[in-house]
Amino acid sequence: MSFPLTTLIALISYFLSRSVLKSSKQVYAGLFLALLTIIGFMGYTKGITILGLHVSATSFSIVILIVTFFETTLLERHITKIKKRRDWL
Repeated sequence: MSFPLTTLIALISYFLSRSVLKSSKQVYAGLFLALLTIIGFMGYTKGITILGLHVSATSFSIVILIVTFFETTLLERHITKIKKRRDWL
């Protein structure tokens, strides 16, 4: 499986787990599921080699960057709503 496709599937698994889980640890569970997805696909296609480990680490880093951007955007939107509501009162 290719690198971009593996990263995309890991992101999809993160967002699916985030939408299904409603606990306070949903981000950690989603990232762990994404990591397992990446390791599974890369281990299957490239084996446990230096290249496979490098591609897995790079893919997981990209997933973390995208998730961080998404979570920061959600948090900023939530803070903006709270500030607007407070100013209205």
